[in-house]
Amino acid sequence: MNRTLFILGVMMFLTANIVNAEPINYTFTGTATGSVDGAVFSNAEITITASADTENVLFDGYNIFQVIPSSAMINIAGIGSGTMTGDIVVFNLQAFNYSFGGLQQDNMDIVTIESLELEMYDLKTSFGPLSPGYLSIYGSLNIQTTMGTVVINSSGDFTFQAEVQDVQNMDSDNDGVLDADDACDNTPAGEVVDEEGCSIGEVESSITADIEFRPRTLNKKSKGRWVGVFIELPQGYEVSDIDRSSILLEGLIPASPRFYRVGDHDRDGIQELIVKFRKNDVIDVLPEGDEVSVTVSGTVGTTTFEGMDSIRVVPRHQWRHHPPRKSCSSSRYGKRRKH
Repeated sequence: MNRTLFILGVMMFLTANIVNAEPINYTFTGTATGSVDGAVFSNAEITITASADTENVLFDGYNIFQVIPSSAMINIAGIGSGTMTGDIVVFNLQAFNYSFGGLQQDNMDIVTIESLELEMYDLKTSFGPLSPGYLSIYGSLNIQTTMGTVVINSSGDFTFQAEVQDVQNMDSDNDGVLDADDACDNTPAGEVVDEEGCSIGEVESSITADIEFRPRTLNKKSKGRWVGVFIELPQGYEVSDIDRSSILLEGLIPASPRFYRVGDHDRDGIQELIVKFRKNDVIDVLPEGDEVSVTVSGTVGTTTFEGMDSIRVVPRHQWRHHPPRKSCSSSRYGKRRKH
């Protein structure tokens, strides 16, 4: 039976039922054989998850329930995950002694479930698991996704299940971080994320730190073995998370692993990491002058930081050359004396 036309035909008759809005996932799982842009898979487990809201379920007043998901993800074991593109619809057609539901992409059946148990299901509550279902393969089935075209040549049975989501424990972008703790919404499928739900590509790769060099004047002749640097990071980053072994002055000189502390020496309410560098090493790399730039860099978590300060570098004392004193003869004493 061709079921692609009913989606188009009922749109003018659809009315929305007023219900309490609840997130719901419709999941179809099974096995299939095919390929994704040349990458072949055989009898691989496939999971299609369509996420929607029960408030958006529509009913034509006769026998068709349907909802347009906010997203539909497909995961193929051993291949990866991607977002299904195009127009996606989850539907359920109820008929006397014959009911079926499933998922369509661009008016083409992708997954079909046939069961009398669907006769009383309105797509608004948790349901299932229900089987068997099947992928709608006619020669082959092409599913358009962000990871490429998924070509299905054959499949096993598929199971359908609907689950109303606990809002307190929702993970809308399926990145493993609950929405309440997720700083980056809609993370692309398959990307590795940090503890805040941001993929590496979404996190700032570099930030600017506030650096203060002490002393403000570096006298190359003065005594003392160490110089200090105060590091302050922008909002959202903690100096306690800095990898101290990564800190370098001028990209060359490492900070001492022994001398460091965290404090707020300028009393601005922002913590600083105070580190030390060997004075002689710093003198060797800095030129002399009244405005000498000093750069300090390092990493905090997966992000690099860099900051710059300007100081005065005083040269070592230059000793003047004094020629040896001349000698002359004294006629009075018969001895040589110095002028």
